[in-house]
Amino acid sequence: MRRVLFALAILSQSLFAQAADGIESGSSSKIEMPSEIKSKRKDIDIEITNSRLRAQTGSKSLYSVQTSFTYNGGSIQDPIGSTRPQLSPGTVENDPTKLMGRIAAKYRATDHDNISLGFGVGWLTPGYNGQKGQSENPYVGYNRVFKSGDIQNIFEIYVQKYTAQSSVANMLNYESTLAHLVLVPIGKSKFNVGATFLWSHEYYSNNTGAIQDKIAAYPFAEYGINRTFSIRTNNRSLTYFNTAKSPSAYQNDEPSQSLGIGVSLARDIYLYPNVQWVWADIRAEKTNLAVSANINL
Repeated sequence: MRRVLFALAILSQSLFAQAADGIESGSSSKIEMPSEIKSKRKDIDIEITNSRLRAQTGSKSLYSVQTSFTYNGGSIQDPIGSTRPQLSPGTVENDPTKLMGRIAAKYRATDHDNISLGFGVGWLTPGYNGQKGQSENPYVGYNRVFKSGDIQNIFEIYVQKYTAQSSVANMLNYESTLAHLVLVPIGKSKFNVGATFLWSHEYYSNNTGAIQDKIAAYPFAEYGINRTFSIRTNNRSLTYFNTAKSPSAYQNDEPSQSLGIGVSLARDIYLYPNVQWVWADIRAEKTNLAVSANINL
């Protein structure tokens, strides 16, 4: 929390420094308030019309708090169990059943560019003996949100420091991620298609030989039922990973699929309950249930 407050203080200092420069140059005789500076930013919702993407990229305000929460549950067979099945060998680490989230201070630097500084929170095995809440994995990120022709885009870079106990136990130190999401409406229908292209690199505290790089393309399709509800499916067949011991040998990860219901409660509140499974081994006990939420303030 202290990191978030520090970030807000720095951003506020920058704001008043900009105002002071304007006074010294004679361009203005008053200090601009945040609401006045906010009006200089274009309405990004003109370009980004998808409810999920709007909530995912944060508030339109100049300064805001951006949060996301996910409950990674068990399987369809045991949805509130303490064990979460590992679906594929390409998983960097097998998280237990866990309620986790991210809280960040976000600065809308330009019409399309955003900078965020935040940290994660986690609650291991909610409702079970040994449950534990913890602050974890601070990160800094940048994203650019824009439209090119009919294609809606989110380009993102972020770096996080692993501090969660399970991650530290697996010798994880840092992670860097680069991702680009594209979404294309299908004519005037209620269908959208797109893909997320991702590269991530894991830095370990010693040479464990574990997964080092992941390169992936996740195609998805979405159907908007109405302004509130949508159906979304995401395919993960084009995922490749290597290890620190064999960096030049990439393996194709186990193809998997997810299916969920998007619920847009407001422009900045979006819920997504979903189920994930592996095509090669479709069993109730080998599924993952999850519920995610984007809430921006």
